[in-house]
Amino acid sequence: MHRFPVDEHYQRPQSRLLPRNPITILRYAWWVRGVLKARSFDLTLFNQWPLAHIAFAPRRARKTAILDWCEVRNAGFYRFLQRTLPRLSGQNMGVGLAVCEQIGAASGRPVFYIPSGIRRTAYRSQPADDRRGILYLGRVTEHKNLSLLIDAFARLDTAGDDGRGKAGLDELVIAGDGPELPAVRAHAAASPAAARIRILGSVTERQKIDLLSSARLLAIPSRREGFPRIVAEAMASGLPTVTASFAENGTSAIVDHYACGVVTAPDVDAFARGLVAASAGWDDFSRQGLSRADELDWQALAQQLEGRAGTDISKPKVQDSCAF
Repeated sequence: MHRFPVDEHYQRPQSRLLPRNPITILRYAWWVRGVLKARSFDLTLFNQWPLAHIAFAPRRARKTAILDWCEVRNAGFYRFLQRTLPRLSGQNMGVGLAVCEQIGAASGRPVFYIPSGIRRTAYRSQPADDRRGILYLGRVTEHKNLSLLIDAFARLDTAGDDGRGKAGLDELVIAGDGPELPAVRAHAAASPAAARIRILGSVTERQKIDLLSSARLLAIPSRREGFPRIVAEAMASGLPTVTASFAENGTSAIVDHYACGVVTAPDVDAFARGLVAASAGWDDFSRQGLSRADELDWQALAQQLEGRAGTDISKPKVQDSCAF
């Protein structure tokens, strides 16, 4: 595998219309083109981002390439790219079922489904009686919409007859780092439920596994996702997921497909009710997630990709052109 160094200027936008640095994107796309012209590979696997590299790639390489789509955007410029770029690649795959459906509909090209995987044996599951609280684990950015989760948690006292304590939902833990962390801390501090909210910041891999095995529910209130790997990790931990049906949130299709949790309407009251409902149905959701987690193991997914690529990708001949 070849890794192109990440440019420190990549996340410094030049305007509101371009959330990433266009000069860095073009430099990277030109570097990819040079590598593909100089050498021949059995398979070139392009990530969706940063978009321009598939357009710059030589036609010979594009014919045997797979373009991996990780999310869908509804803004006009992105809709144009989602309609156009899949037609340049030999094959297209999507990280989530909703992503596959929407990219396929936009481009008229088939899109097959292979999600981001997990190492199944790394996770463990504890029984319901040993679990407490609601967990958010991931990046803390604006589109993760953590204010909705904090507000829904504060509404739990009136969300259902079970009561917060009886349902095992007497604590909210937010783990992760990102640019919105100060704002999330401030929002939590102002919440009526502030005393029951813990914000951990960054956690280690071992802490993550411990949190997944001891929480009662995983909450994903995001406005935009493809297939967040944390859902697969939660399934392998026997942890049900609650998410909301925002138009760009592919998590809702994943939760429905694997029957591993509850999808709510995208508002505070509905999310609060969904948390109570997921806790009430915990046994079934947990069992279903555990039973299907093997499908998301890297070994199973790699075999699927080999079949699609028509080559043995276990041999070290693959060009990895995702650098960001």
